[in-house]
Amino acid sequence: MAETPRSESNLTHSRRRVLTAVGGGTLATLAGCFGSDDDGQEDEEGLTLRMGSQWGIGSLDPMQGSTQLQRVGIFESLVSLDWDVSIQPQLATEWDTIDNNTWEFTLREGVTFHDGEDFNADAMVFSLERAIEEGLSTLPIDSVDATGTHTLEVTTTEPFAPLLAHLTRRSAVAMSPESVKNGEVTEPGGTGPFVFDSWASEALGRNDDYYGKVPTITELSYENVDDGQTRELKLRNDELDIATQIDPDAATRLEDDSGTMVQTYATPRLRYCSFNLTEPPVDDVRVRQAFMYGIDMETIVNELLGGYGAPAVGLLPPLTGDWYADDLNPYAHDPEMAESLLADAGWEDTGDDGVRTRDGERLEITLWTYDSRPALGTIAEVIQEQLGSVGFDTEIRVTDWGAMDDAKESGEANMTLESTTVFGDPS
Repeated sequence: MAETPRSESNLTHSRRRVLTAVGGGTLATLAGCFGSDDDGQEDEEGLTLRMGSQWGIGSLDPMQGSTQLQRVGIFESLVSLDWDVSIQPQLATEWDTIDNNTWEFTLREGVTFHDGEDFNADAMVFSLERAIEEGLSTLPIDSVDATGTHTLEVTTTEPFAPLLAHLTRRSAVAMSPESVKNGEVTEPGGTGPFVFDSWASEALGRNDDYYGKVPTITELSYENVDDGQTRELKLRNDELDIATQIDPDAATRLEDDSGTMVQTYATPRLRYCSFNLTEPPVDDVRVRQAFMYGIDMETIVNELLGGYGAPAVGLLPPLTGDWYADDLNPYAHDPEMAESLLADAGWEDTGDDGVRTRDGERLEITLWTYDSRPALGTIAEVIQEQLGSVGFDTEIRVTDWGAMDDAKESGEANMTLESTTVFGDPS
């Protein structure tokens, strides 16, 4: 089963006109859309934007924290992704492949880190070498070398077409070497349009020396608000100017609020189930097919997710462009086909509780998922009910992501329900 949301909900008070021209995927671009007459909270010292998100910054080290350090415009990478999930220049202005295993990058000149140090090839080499040891350790990168003040080469051990996509990741951002002492990040010294001011309130100040368009916003107050209902209430109470990752039911309610503008936009996010093909009963393709036919994805999308999405046809959503197979059809909800496949696999309806059995064993599966994506638990409950009607006995186990991932790697979990974003070149 896979379900691909076509849109995510972001909210802002209509008087602020924030999201009508958002682009580029970071608050850096969003900030440039603000005027100073009626947007945000303006005082004698400037314009402040108050934003609430499900995701906190967590750490000043991009290797340890989340993507928020990049999304709010503190850090930047050699390349970035636009709203069409296409690679765009950022700190690199040009790039080319010298041979099958060597990439050459020309870096932007006249850029300084937040601590005043110059951005150059040596600094980028420092950042990427640190990333290779941690966040990019699984990539076939052999070396990173400065070939000039503003040119560098990345050499791979084998031809690796998706390199550019991986260089957009949070672990590949440029960091001032002076901001890392004994392996620890002392301050988030990036190159972006916002500077981290205060850990206590997660406040960011404007980078007046930014090489690109300097934001109109003078301060960004970024608040981690885990609960979706709390984000909605803070927005209604004028405690926030923008609330992101709003639940579909809240988006529907807020569309009727004259003081709020709801904007949705397409994302390459995928919700999917994974199977351990070595563990029964899902080692049998007929059981996996019955699982798929037993799920009503249209109902999940339209009733549970408020229509914010579409049934997926595979692991690559439409925003992956030419990689998306638009000639495929999703599994239809066909309980009779599901029951026929299970019967063919030897699973018969012999009991009073509706659970199928084979050789005295019940058709039992455990579906693992995690709590940081609230919709996943609810989707799992609907799957549990739908599969019960065709003979599955489904146990749901909700943990944190780390525990679920450990269970998957160890083989303890034979099925998981997950959510991920597919970005850049998926090859």
